[in-house]
Amino acid sequence: MIFPFLRGLASPFKAPAIFLLVLLNVVIFGVSYAVSDRTQVSIDAILDNSEFMKTQGILFAQEIKGQPERFSPILSKLSSESLLGDEESLVAMGNLALRNNEFMKSALTIAPKGDLIAFKYWREKFQKLLSLQAVHPSYFMGLTESQHSLETMFLYQFAHSDSGHLFWNMLFLLVFGIFVESVLGSLRTLLIYLCSGLVAALGFAAVSGYSSSPLIGASGAITGLIGVVVTISWGYRLPFFYWLLPIKNYFGFVLLPAWVLVIVYVLPDLSGYLSSVTDFHSVAYAAHLGGALAGAIIGLALRKRFRPHLERTLDEVYSRLPREVLRNSEGSPVHQSYSQRPTY
Repeated sequence: MIFPFLRGLASPFKAPAIFLLVLLNVVIFGVSYAVSDRTQVSIDAILDNSEFMKTQGILFAQEIKGQPERFSPILSKLSSESLLGDEESLVAMGNLALRNNEFMKSALTIAPKGDLIAFKYWREKFQKLLSLQAVHPSYFMGLTESQHSLETMFLYQFAHSDSGHLFWNMLFLLVFGIFVESVLGSLRTLLIYLCSGLVAALGFAAVSGYSSSPLIGASGAITGLIGVVVTISWGYRLPFFYWLLPIKNYFGFVLLPAWVLVIVYVLPDLSGYLSSVTDFHSVAYAAHLGGALAGAIIGLALRKRFRPHLERTLDEVYSRLPREVLRNSEGSPVHQSYSQRPTY
């Protein structure tokens, strides 16, 4: 395991923008949690109903078979296989239907066919599902094919699906955001967060397209902050904490080039995007990459102007590291005080 140490956990007074963003994310999650949790339980009860999902899978497969030009080749192939009667394939098609814009738009207009009792049961459950989604925070705050206004492109950055989603996003927001704010200032950091999240949404729409499942979360905005850290710190070494085993000399701090962040945080998203199938992926890799690209461009634009601020921040960061970490870096300018080095 390797994790960036960077600026550490600063006082809210030294990083007001980042702590304000964390507070907004936490408050919005807390306010919406009761509604979200109660609604999600009801939604899950419908989605866990195998009879509902099998009937939906049959209807979706029949829709694809009747109008294959409206759907992707892989869905056409899967629909043909599911109509042979395999129950697991039908349930899988039922789940895929929930993400497909074409099906979700036209589902209530499908004429009764086959087992009329099963069809009536599915239709009642489907109508209830739509009514639950209409009041679920993830759906009215998230970006979908039917809802992607400019204000929603900012609002989705503060919506999270569960406490785990919120925790990890806020952890990385603190790790990278405090460092960026110490170098670039509060207002610029706030704008970078919002702009990166906006570009992430636009990038996701352009590359993957919105679906009926909502795009939510601060990940795109946070990868924008990572992009800024990489480009403004390019050519410098940053502190990382590593942990291999709970044995002395197998964990501690190490100084590594800033481009290591690309390997650790950006390449996995690129790999995930290139290996994913549009109709099946559940992680918004394109949004992450769009946010990272936006941040990288902003960082490049500000790099030269804020180099003195970066070096002062790095001086402070290095002063907190164990002496042996700095001694291991002798021969590299990283162990020297940047304030004593000539500018270049």
